[in-house]
Amino acid sequence: MHCAECGHNLDRVAEGAPCTECGVVTPLQLRMLQPLPGRVRLLWLFGWPLLMAWSLGFLALLLANRLEQVSMALVVLTVVSILVVGPANSAWRTFVLMKRLPRRLRSAPFLIVVPRSITIPVLVGVATVIIFNVLTFGACITVFAFGSVGNW
Repeated sequence: MHCAECGHNLDRVAEGAPCTECGVVTPLQLRMLQPLPGRVRLLWLFGWPLLMAWSLGFLALLLANRLEQVSMALVVLTVVSILVVGPANSAWRTFVLMKRLPRRLRSAPFLIVVPRSITIPVLVGVATVIIFNVLTFGACITVFAFGSVGNW
């Protein structure tokens, strides 16, 4: 049980009483935070766009010799999922998880005047673009190292 404003521990403070640190009265429903999702759930929440991109790219490689238009459409969808869907998903998930932080930490400036609740998700989105591109490039190198997919 923590204060929604400053994060101070409210275990020994009565339900309607103000926080001993900042003086803000925190309702009971805000004192009780939901537990964080497990590691596997977090991996799924942040990683599903990468799995989608890899699946679309693999399907594009399989159909490259037979259906060129479909293959190109899948390549475009792969690029969009790596450059747009993945970063947007990561930024949103980070924004939602940051709501668990005390208000003072969320609204404190990170880069001069922009609050952390905006800058941290944006930075996570940018990092997602870099990470997804590195992982996808590694997957492409692996596929090409073992030969073309059509020969499997």
